[in-house]
Amino acid sequence: MRVNLTYSVPLNEVETHVAGLIKDSGTKIENIGIALKKMASLLESGQGNLILAELDQIRRNMSKVDLRLMDCASIMDSYGHTLQQLEEQQANLQEPAFEHSEEIKDDEER
Repeated sequence: MRVNLTYSVPLNEVETHVAGLIKDSGTKIENIGIALKKMASLLESGQGNLILAELDQIRRNMSKVDLRLMDCASIMDSYGHTLQQLEEQQANLQEPAFEHSEEIKDDEER
């Protein structure tokens, strides 16, 4: 069973944090590749009876990597939405000031 954990990091550290998760996943994938090559060698040398448990473990590890990458995608999706909302809020804060300055300009011209 998986349980989602929630914690926060400063907005400017999100990309660095996710990069670390992705690098960790890459390391796990490299280790999986090494284990697969080892199993292939065992099969080629007639020792196939030794790989069944290892194959199952590799499948489980690949599933964990997939879930971690899915988490990364979800985090980056939320991060993108947050950045977009911040940009919209900043634009909305700047609009009234612009309209107000236009009103002042119109009054001065009269």
